[in-house]
Amino acid sequence: MAYLIQGDESDLTPELRERLAQAMAESGAMVLADARYRIRHAQGILQFDDRSEAERVAARFAEMGFANFLLDQLLPVPKPRLIGVGAPIPEDQMGLVVLALLSTETTRVVTDENPVNPRVGYALFTGLGMGSEEEVVTDRKTQYRLDLFTREQHWRVQSGALVRIADVFTSVDVADAHISEGVHSLSNSDRRVPVFADEKQHERYLTWLYQLRFAGQDR
Repeated sequence: MAYLIQGDESDLTPELRERLAQAMAESGAMVLADARYRIRHAQGILQFDDRSEAERVAARFAEMGFANFLLDQLLPVPKPRLIGVGAPIPEDQMGLVVLALLSTETTRVVTDENPVNPRVGYALFTGLGMGSEEEVVTDRKTQYRLDLFTREQHWRVQSGALVRIADVFTSVDVADAHISEGVHSLSNSDRRVPVFADEKQHERYLTWLYQLRFAGQDR
């Protein structure tokens, strides 16, 4: 088993994705359609069962100017400890600081046992059932997350207001930290923060950046 780690947080253009997919499919180990799918959903980490194939792909990517490195196994990411907005921030020197927006949608069915009906009066006197109506309701929730890491620790501050996250960030020691693109955007006040639709995607993003910072620092 081997993992190819994208070496920086630069965006992949459609043209670069296609070139990377073609490079992956060159050996015939996978078809081009599968390579395209894996590149599109990699989120910074490509997994290979064959170490030699991973080395071949890593070398081809490097030839194309795509920074990367290989790991035999991923470092486990520490579980987050929540810190309330306004609570004291750890004074540890952070190694990684990540900002993202989690924007989730959930649906639920609401049943109205007494819908507005012009025949209500008639139903009351006759004893006939008034029926019910069902409506699908979509609940949307947005939450900014600031994740703070040392090699061994992980703290998280979350809020629905970006300005409150910004207030927390100003009190964090980030002198030697790897700063995510979302944090750079916050510093530049342009609010271009990466958005994730579920917890799994966000965790994958954190896993990648954690490898990039702590597994890649001595390479």
